[in-house]
Amino acid sequence: MNEYYSEQAVAFSVHGQSLFGVLSVPKVKPKAAVIIVVGGPQYRVGSHRQFALLARYLAEQGILALRFDYTGMGYSQGITKKFYQVDDDIKAAVDFIANHECAVTNIYVWGLCDAASAIAFTAHTDNRIDGVVLLNPWVRNEASHSKAILNNYYRDRLFSVEVWKQLLLSPRKVINAFLSIGSIVVKILNARSKAPSAEKDQEISIADREENLAAAMFKGLSNFKGNICLILSGKDLVADEFKQVLDENRWLEEEGNNSKTIVHHVDVADHTFSSRQWRSMVERITSDFVSG
Repeated sequence: MNEYYSEQAVAFSVHGQSLFGVLSVPKVKPKAAVIIVVGGPQYRVGSHRQFALLARYLAEQGILALRFDYTGMGYSQGITKKFYQVDDDIKAAVDFIANHECAVTNIYVWGLCDAASAIAFTAHTDNRIDGVVLLNPWVRNEASHSKAILNNYYRDRLFSVEVWKQLLLSPRKVINAFLSIGSIVVKILNARSKAPSAEKDQEISIADREENLAAAMFKGLSNFKGNICLILSGKDLVADEFKQVLDENRWLEEEGNNSKTIVHHVDVADHTFSSRQWRSMVERITSDFVSG
């Protein structure tokens, strides 16, 4: 028994199918709630128990936290969906908090990797969501992925004396290295990466998400009226790719986007913030953002 919070299993439905989750409830009446959206093919506990530990930390700070299984994942019913198809799951979680936690006045949604992308697609359609916390959002396409590899893998090696010593000892390695770089450059030149649409559509279709993930995501974030907290790792190819697309599209320079967005860089962290130190940094950033 914890002196600061309690936990309980909860269930809510989407199209007649039950989704199950765990609610971490502070002993004090919470004014804010965080809904933790699960990314990737995993369930509500998360990699190295990240989501469970985050929810409990937030509850200790007086913030209600809900972590739940998508349709078809963990204990939840139904057929598993792609990350760009979970709008109804997220809305159902918001419905649950709004309808059952009368003390809560502010709702935030938190996600890592493709869960961050899923939130970006749909948060603007629900005015009950006051803010989103997005960690290392997934914006993968062939062009941006190739650029991230070129910038973050080959660039450092081109200026490494030890690497050149090894290459010069084997001409075959030199040829293979340049062939590899050449193939990446060709991919960058052939791939098309559209800039985010300036249109203020209320709905971002599944086709939009499949055809140009980054454009659909940034369009959703532009339409979102609440506050945005970005947390980006320094040792992660997914984060590098997102930062590259963010810079190229100059999204933060667009009117309104900069004022509602705060960006945190955890330079030494990997994709899932797998150490206690990195996880603690994410917990504090999230708590501070939600607490205002």
